[in-house]
Amino acid sequence: MKSFVMSIFLLQTAFGSALSIALSSVSVDPKLVWMYTGISVAACVTGIIFWLLFRHYNKQEDKMDALDSKDTQTAIPAKDVHTEIHPHHHPENVDIEKGTSGTKA
Repeated sequence: MKSFVMSIFLLQTAFGSALSIALSSVSVDPKLVWMYTGISVAACVTGIIFWLLFRHYNKQEDKMDALDSKDTQTAIPAKDVHTEIHPHHHPENVDIEKGTSGTKA
């Protein structure tokens, strides 16, 4: 696992270095504005895509936060919260009181 994580890190470093080499040709004075414009547009588009893909987790987080609320006006019952469970996850193996998972006896 350690070698896999290190290989992903080195792959990202390689992509960053390749991007730096590709952008070094436009790092001259008249083209500098367009280089930073392109990078900022790409970052903005990536941010929008990220938000579109993961915005539903905000609603789930708000519901989970409301469970801990002591205010009876905003607290909701735990049964009303929908959480996604991985298909290989077995809820009967989880000890809710201890917050740990173990083997079923």
